[in-house]
Amino acid sequence: MELEGKVRRAAAERGAVELKKNEFQGELQKQREQIDKIQSLHSFQMENANRVHWEEKAVLINNITTNERLIQSLQGRT
Repeated sequence: MELEGKVRRAAAERGAVELKKNEFQGELQKQREQIDKIQSLHSFQMENANRVHWEEKAVLINNITTNERLIQSLQGRT
């Protein structure tokens, strides 16, 4: 009788441990998914920032070139 009770308690404890393990695995999976979403969003934001940087740089270079041509044109008139 006593041994049977110990076996039942051990089985119940194993079941509780298994349940906790499954809960932790589920939580871990949720956290991994959140990390993936954050990394994806960060990559998207960095790509956009990089694209804007290159577009602004191209505009500035174009402005410099245009102004240099204008200066040369004006210097040629004098």
